[in-house]
Amino acid sequence: MMRDRRFTAIVRTGLVLPRPTGTGGTWRPHTDAERHLLTQAQQLDAARRWLVEEVARLRQVMRDLGISDGAGRPQVSQLHGTDLPQLELKVLAGAAAGEPTPETATRLHLSEDGVKNARRRIAKRLGARNTSHAIALAVGAGLITVPPAGGEDR
Repeated sequence: MMRDRRFTAIVRTGLVLPRPTGTGGTWRPHTDAERHLLTQAQQLDAARRWLVEEVARLRQVMRDLGISDGAGRPQVSQLHGTDLPQLELKVLAGAAAGEPTPETATRLHLSEDGVKNARRRIAKRLGARNTSHAIALAVGAGLITVPPAGGEDR
């Protein structure tokens, strides 16, 4: 699956320094800006390594609990005994994108109350406490994806 290939690439990719100028040796920062950027890059790489370790740990916990599909994603249907209809997935995807209820209603040709009721049904079906929790469960199960920050790809 595409998501697993991306994760594998994240696991394998580390901090890549520029090629040294001249012959041999390793690249070293020469200016304050380069030193600052190197420090920031090292911090980001450390965070990437920590996140990879955390994902691996969480996948193991899920396997131990028997709530994995083999690719490390929880199965909402295993946890709560149901899959979501397409319309409810579209409602949930809109909520995940930060789409206001009136916009979701217009896009899906529903009333605002219909969208609110769908969100409540979704939360109940997934065993979630609220819409945000339902989004987290659905994203974790691979049922929906969250758009990039800024909402460019709605």
